[in-house]
Amino acid sequence: MSCKTWELLYKREPSPFVIDDLSESYWARKSWPLLLELLDDVKNMYMLDGEKTGIESSRRRNQGRTSSSEEDTPRKRFGRKLDMIARDVVEKKDWAIFLKENRFDLFREQLTIMLSRLDEAHDDSFQKVARFFGIYTGDRGFQAFELRPAGEHSYVTLHHVYHPHELPTNMNDLKAHFQGLTKLLQIRMCLLATIEMYRSTTKAAEDGTCQEEDDMWWLYEGGKEGFNANLFMASSPSPQF
Repeated sequence: MSCKTWELLYKREPSPFVIDDLSESYWARKSWPLLLELLDDVKNMYMLDGEKTGIESSRRRNQGRTSSSEEDTPRKRFGRKLDMIARDVVEKKDWAIFLKENRFDLFREQLTIMLSRLDEAHDDSFQKVARFFGIYTGDRGFQAFELRPAGEHSYVTLHHVYHPHELPTNMNDLKAHFQGLTKLLQIRMCLLATIEMYRSTTKAAEDGTCQEEDDMWWLYEGGKEGFNANLFMASSPSPQF
């Protein structure tokens, strides 16, 4: 899909790369179309675009807000509007968020999602390996960052920002195109494994059974065929406080 979209994009006359009044939404659709379908093939998962409100963001803003019989019911506060959200529409769980501006909001909202999922799973194994991503999108590029708890300490978060990727103005050198696609596919694989482990962990807790070794644990740990997740992502997270 991405290659076909790029082929048509580069054939356009006049070239969209010399037109100043094309919107960010246009480039979001044309630059990296994989973003729009990153988890669409996962059960119950939808990539919701169009300034959707984050579930965890709304919950955080309304936490602790109560009313008494003598007072009017406080007006519900809505969470931060995001440009796109990867959401389980059945369980009402957000997993990844996308924002075109204000990177601090992106970090804060993704951190809220991570802490919510860790609290719900309440499992040491999940806490050791879960990985969460936010993606900043703008113009023809994107930049991802990763969050994960530091070992068994959910109050210490490892934060790593990855190299930005921008769609070139021509197809003379496809290296930049495939580097960007590779990064998105790597993020997809890590999210798939995190979601799968979360679902199996919470299901085991609901059923009252002990969780067996997860089928996708190899994505994070060495052991099976010596696979290492840090090498897979091409770099290791570094702590930033």
